[in-house]
Amino acid sequence: MTYLELCKRAHLHLGVGPEAAGTAPATVVGQEGTLLEITTYIAQSWLDIQGMRGDWLWMRSTGTLNTVAGTQDYSLSVQSANQSPSSITRSSSVATVTLASHGFQIGQSVVISGASQTEYNGTVTITSKTTNTFTYNVAGSPATPATGTLVVSTVALLADSISAFKSGSCGEYLLCHDGAIGGSDQQPVYFVEQDRFDGYYNKSVVNSGRPLFYTQKKPGQITLYPNPDKPYVLTIPHKTLPTELTANSSTPNMPSKFHVLIVYKAMEYFGGTSESLRVRGVAQQMKQEMLSELVREQTPRLLTSWR
Repeated sequence: MTYLELCKRAHLHLGVGPEAAGTAPATVVGQEGTLLEITTYIAQSWLDIQGMRGDWLWMRSTGTLNTVAGTQDYSLSVQSANQSPSSITRSSSVATVTLASHGFQIGQSVVISGASQTEYNGTVTITSKTTNTFTYNVAGSPATPATGTLVVSTVALLADSISAFKSGSCGEYLLCHDGAIGGSDQQPVYFVEQDRFDGYYNKSVVNSGRPLFYTQKKPGQITLYPNPDKPYVLTIPHKTLPTELTANSSTPNMPSKFHVLIVYKAMEYFGGTSESLRVRGVAQQMKQEMLSELVREQTPRLLTSWR
């Protein structure tokens, strides 16, 4: 359900205000009185649910981050940037994107959109590159060159924390590969607690080379050692930042069958008439039942640590 549909569902259950139940609000913007309460409580309830646990499966993602030679600290809040390629052509199953000075690396994920031939569109992995072109694999036999309003976007890495890969007793790690080689060059970069990292690795003189260790000194940032000596691509599994409901069409990104949980949660906030209080009591019971199902379905069976 969209933000507006969630608000109308809450209005239906609460039966408050002069409007017929379930018909209001007409928009989530510019409301007053009871309808303002409904829109506010729906938005807050969605934030509450996202923050209830640190291991919601729908909030897990994996992104790529390019290192820069000589730069040790990196932000995990990398916004998606749109660029307009001059062309996308295809030879057999390989698509070639022409985009001047793109700066992408082999093995990096990017999003292709806007092509009229939909086979070109989607999240793709770069398989080769030059200064002004890069290639990726495409399914089918779409017409070449691609037509439409072509857009290349980086895969947004929006996170306040990461959850490293794990492998038996080898510890926790990110994956790193040389940006000129690609995924076949992937090697682990192991996590080290900050105190040990500072004591052993992050001294006054920091060596330069391929990153071998990392730490997370604060939310939204990682620090590498050694200092990268050239461009590498880090593959980072992470917990995404909470999303907000702001427009009529805004849609929660958790499984749709649980969307009504937001309504039940919002109704707990709602006070007012004795009838609304009665409905709120029912909503509390329904919320708890659905929340239990959400936890069973959308959390790991074997819990992992999300910093």
